[in-house]
Amino acid sequence: MPNATDFKDYYAILGTSKTATPEEIKRAYRQLARKYHPDLNPGDKDAETKFKNLNEANEIRSDPEKRQKYDRFGQHWNQPGYTEAPTSTETNVGATNFDVPS
Repeated sequence: MPNATDFKDYYAILGTSKTATPEEIKRAYRQLARKYHPDLNPGDKDAETKFKNLNEANEIRSDPEKRQKYDRFGQHWNQPGYTEAPTSTETNVGATNFDVPS
């Protein structure tokens, strides 16, 4: 499971806001993809990493279902068990029943 240091902020990677439209996302992706494309930056490992992150961010931000999960669950958006909000019984994991039978 990823920790806080592994978290990728797809909004920051693409330089868009959380409320960006699909057209704004597409425009931002294309502009940055051109800038960091490996063919235009041969041997530049930093540009290669940025390009990979851009592709990942664009994939998530462009797919309405994935984007919704990412917005809802943050760094855990793609982890098993993070597909639904916890139920009230799941949030009371340490609760103890103090009812004593009469």
